[in-house]
Amino acid sequence: MIKSKISVQFWIEYLGLRLLERILAPLSIRSRQTFAEFVGTFAYYFIPFRKKIVLNNLKRAFPESTCAWRHRIARLNYVHFTKVYFDLIPVFHFPDSLFFRYVRNEDQSVLDSALKQGKGALIVLYHLGNWEVFGDWFARKGYPIGAIAKKLNNPLTHGLIFRTRSMNGVYLFSKTKRQSLKMWKFAKEGNILFMVSDQDAGRNGIFVRFFDQWASTFRGPALFATKLKCPIILGTCLMDANGKYVIRLKELQVKDISQESGDPIQSLTQAITNYFQEEICRHPEQYYWFHRRWKTKPPKELLVNDD
Repeated sequence: MIKSKISVQFWIEYLGLRLLERILAPLSIRSRQTFAEFVGTFAYYFIPFRKKIVLNNLKRAFPESTCAWRHRIARLNYVHFTKVYFDLIPVFHFPDSLFFRYVRNEDQSVLDSALKQGKGALIVLYHLGNWEVFGDWFARKGYPIGAIAKKLNNPLTHGLIFRTRSMNGVYLFSKTKRQSLKMWKFAKEGNILFMVSDQDAGRNGIFVRFFDQWASTFRGPALFATKLKCPIILGTCLMDANGKYVIRLKELQVKDISQESGDPIQSLTQAITNYFQEEICRHPEQYYWFHRRWKTKPPKELLVNDD
């Protein structure tokens, strides 16, 4: 089998990432965050990656907000995710003593209680705060936890990020049929699976209300938990005022919500969305507004009903 050649662009991206890793590694947490604040602010003003999308999403989500407020939140958004990206590799290499001071879990008992049912658990997250270090906390504590990892286009970068994400014990499953079967077996054995499920799901998604607008949403979490009959835990990992991360968990009352309508998948997906919408309203600068969340247009019948 002939291996495909790796393009020059992929090599440049990979070497740039390794260079950034070398620059960030010796910095203290405070120095790294100060550097991230500078880079994030600079990027907002001079390298406006998806800036129009961010501002448009903020206007759609908060139609009564002022232009000044949206621009301030957008700038803070760039700064926040620069901090998250700069944490991506260094934090995974932290010794446990430092890691658990930097990332704390205020609701570990919520998951422990759910696991006593003996059916494992499904943790649902959004691109809010720092979802990357979320799974690492549980893996370091000895919890059997796995996640779906999307394959990156750049094989060099993918290899580095994959190794980093899994280095402390998180099981990663790719989106292939074979891996899906392994993931299903992993979950059925009573382990923990977490999914980040807030991107536009295209025509295959289920439409629910997100900031009072129809958004195509992945039905996977609700479908998965319904078939496995396992608890659904809603999770966040938000940065606090001191620049540290705080994990919070809440168990969704699956049985009660499923009985609210004739379509349990619809009800559960809407309930999940409602929870995270409230969290986003509390921390708008920490949500990943760079996604085109309302990209897929809803069916005409939904729009007619709105009228």
